[in-house]
Amino acid sequence: LFRPWGAPSRCIWETGTVRREQIDLHFDNGGKHLELTNLAPDSVTPVTVAVCNSSPEEAVFDYKLNMVHSSNPNALVISSLGDPITEPRDYILPPGCTNVVLEVMRGPIAYAYSEVKLRMAVPCESGFWNGIGMARMYDHSDITFTM
Repeated sequence: LFRPWGAPSRCIWETGTVRREQIDLHFDNGGKHLELTNLAPDSVTPVTVAVCNSSPEEAVFDYKLNMVHSSNPNALVISSLGDPITEPRDYILPPGCTNVVLEVMRGPIAYAYSEVKLRMAVPCESGFWNGIGMARMYDHSDITFTM
């Protein structure tokens, strides 16, 4: 019905417009995947993650961080400030990157885990946490853990 002419769009970003939100989530080494090895069965391992608001507008935006539950059938425990991440966590981010320390611990079901995924997305796309509608998700960033 209408044709976008390059104006900014938000929630969700539309092709042909300027993206207002832009997210980057990565480990402190810059990578998107982290393999944890030689950990004691009951140990809690701190992991630093950079949550970045890379908005070209350099504005403050809110984002949500959550576990992609379908990637974690064996229940790896990833916590923030001692509280397991089981529901989307709100982050209001200024421009740039903020370091967040997560705690990673084996769950009660398994010893080994593969490709467990955390996702940061804009709030209006929070219905896509479990991989539903992935082709439509423009404003998200993922990291994965293997243990």
